[in-house]
Amino acid sequence: MQDKPVLTPTSLQNAASLTKQLRLCPNNPSLLRSRAEAFFDLKKFSKMLADGDALIALESDNHEVRIWGYSIRGRALEALGRLEEAVDAYRLGADGNTQAGS
Repeated sequence: MQDKPVLTPTSLQNAASLTKQLRLCPNNPSLLRSRAEAFFDLKKFSKMLADGDALIALESDNHEVRIWGYSIRGRALEALGRLEEAVDAYRLGADGNTQAGS
């Protein structure tokens, strides 16, 4: 049996609201992080991955935001079944490195 997205009004409303807010303030790490979590609830893992990557690119000099980005990236990759890449993402976040393969 395949998992179905949890289509609660809250998850859908959060994702839609956060997307609108990000149009006005695209470089807001808190909004990206929150939308990634909403995408996780909706099982939209590719979109979650994109938000994690956006966080990594956005704040390469901010350690906390970089950790968020790699954590989100790892969770998304894990959910997509890309386990080796997920381990690499988690490791990069823990090590504080900014490039894969470093």
